[in-house]
Amino acid sequence: DNMVVVVKEWVIRTPVMGRLLRDAEYISTESGDPSATLARCKQALDRGLSVLFFPEETRSLDGRMRRFHLGAFELAAQSGHDVLPIRLTNTRSCIRRRGFVIGEFSTVLRVLPRVTRDTFDYQLGAKAMMRYVKSAMEDGVASDWVLSQTDSKYGKRLAEGYRYQGLRRRLEVAKALRRDPLLARLDSLVPTDGRVFDAYCGTGLRSRLLAMKSIARAVVGADVDSSSLIVARSASRGEPNVAFEDLTLTKDSRAPFDTILLVDCLSAMSMDAAQSLLSWCAVRLERSGSIIVRAREGARKGIEQKAGGYRELFARAGFEISKERSDLARTGEFAWILRRNTP
Repeated sequence: DNMVVVVKEWVIRTPVMGRLLRDAEYISTESGDPSATLARCKQALDRGLSVLFFPEETRSLDGRMRRFHLGAFELAAQSGHDVLPIRLTNTRSCIRRRGFVIGEFSTVLRVLPRVTRDTFDYQLGAKAMMRYVKSAMEDGVASDWVLSQTDSKYGKRLAEGYRYQGLRRRLEVAKALRRDPLLARLDSLVPTDGRVFDAYCGTGLRSRLLAMKSIARAVVGADVDSSSLIVARSASRGEPNVAFEDLTLTKDSRAPFDTILLVDCLSAMSMDAAQSLLSWCAVRLERSGSIIVRAREGARKGIEQKAGGYRELFARAGFEISKERSDLARTGEFAWILRRNTP
């Protein structure tokens, strides 16, 4: 009873909800007459009420913060009232825009420092205030996003993307999430704000995991199997920081990566193919970057698949094993973190 909300005109006109909102004295935006809306907001402030604005005016399709509208800041600048910014992070996992099903979700609500005449010069005007508030709200989005992905329902949200990809795909994803030790530890191995390349990404589970865990990452998954890429793209629809490409096309890209994943792919390659892939990695990896490798033990297609054989393969491409990570491997597998050879 001490706050009113500014909503779009069509919301007020809906048959049931609209009546409830009118009874609660919510304020609708007047089409073509923003001054009338501001006048009603000023009346609410004069009555001692707070006025809640959603400055983006609509929900984001991809979870990124959209353009702010001026209304709230015009009101504050003209009336001299304080502005209390409130940031909501990861509401899209609750229900996507234009969606109808409420999913498993975790949202971070953070109340930011109040904007007053003591902290901001109101004479600079509404546009300057809008930029100031938006900058404050954007700062810290990445850390709140990480926090929103640490709840126990995270795996269910990740698997949700494969709901309509067939029973076999769904069972494969469920099994990997339960049993693959790499997936449980992968996020901690990759910088939260780096560029990541996932070679032979399959249906994109690793790539999507890294992208969902940190919105500041830019992840590229690549594969030669077009059917797997179709599944990966469908599962990741609406996820803004992951893309899936044909591996043969991606090899022509010159963008450097901070981390490259070579997971369960070298073991299936010939010596020449494995050497070619590692040579490409040597060109595309940042100087301080790392490669996460997992490979199977055993002789196949010309590679001596023992620890010594892999070490020799890496050395020829200019890499050395920085760390052995047996905790990332399953029975009969090796796992390493590679870095460039030090002079």
